[in-house]
Amino acid sequence: MIPSRLFHLHFYVADPEGTERAFVERLGMQVIARYGLVGSKEVRFEPEVGWRALIDAGARFRLTQLKKGTFDLVLGPGTQPEPLLEHFGLRVDEETYELCKRTFVARELAYREGERRSFFTTPFGVRMELVAPHHAVTYPDADHAGLQLEKVRFGVPDPLACERFFADALGQQVLSQLEFEVSREKARFRTVEVQLSSPKKEKNTVFEILPGTRWIF
Repeated sequence: MIPSRLFHLHFYVADPEGTERAFVERLGMQVIARYGLVGSKEVRFEPEVGWRALIDAGARFRLTQLKKGTFDLVLGPGTQPEPLLEHFGLRVDEETYELCKRTFVARELAYREGERRSFFTTPFGVRMELVAPHHAVTYPDADHAGLQLEKVRFGVPDPLACERFFADALGQQVLSQLEFEVSREKARFRTVEVQLSSPKKEKNTVFEILPGTRWIF
């Protein structure tokens, strides 16, 4: 495994049900589960029971998880027309994980370690999810034939500052997967392009599922 491999995106979207359906129809992604809150208790709903099951259970929708190949996608409820990126996830080796911790400690930035994954709050209004070998969760290395997240381009106020920060925290190599351009919105860290790949795909297609974001597959 390379030191840092991008594999996960988590968005808040205005129409989770319609967006989920678009990813299934356009990319052939599989719904893993939907989650809702009944009171303060999180309840998992299997994909085959449909969205109606959440309503029947009196659940407040929390998120839907989709997957294909090594690409993992989560959609939560949003209030804005354009999607809001809550966090992106990378699989990393232990050396890169420790480098990131040292960087965050030195800059007095918040992070929270967990058994299954850890979250690091960047200074740019977006979080990173890191999954290292010591975490109690596994993701397949061999399932690259299905779909793989290759690169994400972000619109940010200061591209150079972002490049320097993520290179310091994750190593220079990560900049082959994270790219930055000047954002039209001064205070937003927004997704403008997502590149996906599959060995079975012969010709790239460009389309828009989420408003304001180009998807290349």
